[in-house]
Amino acid sequence: MANRWDSTILWDSTWTWQGGDLEEFTWEPQYVYTELIGFKTNVIPMDSGKEVRYSKGQPRREFELVFSLLNGTTKDEIQAFFDAREGSFDTFYWDNPNDSTSYEVRFKEDSIQVDNVEYDMYNINITLLEII
Repeated sequence: MANRWDSTILWDSTWTWQGGDLEEFTWEPQYVYTELIGFKTNVIPMDSGKEVRYSKGQPRREFELVFSLLNGTTKDEIQAFFDAREGSFDTFYWDNPNDSTSYEVRFKEDSIQVDNVEYDMYNINITLLEII
């Protein structure tokens, strides 16, 4: 991947990284715990009691992935992938096992929590946001 501060790299109007081919998040979660589809609707109440509504763009999906009882090697790989994306900064592709669709996503948070449940066994929950 090119240096993100290289003058040849383009940024779009939403300031997302446009530096070439995106990586793919290939680790399979035990399950997709939550799949949320969120709309942005502006509702303006009028004095007459009626309201004016308009949509503010496409819906955005959010996916919570649950990884249970990972060994240390897999945990380290996921953490390295997270670190390479600089948390929520970089986007990547992820294949949703629920609908077999590939989404361009980013991490929702800039931090990741790893729970050590026993010797060399870890749990990680990760939330991904669809890029629209």
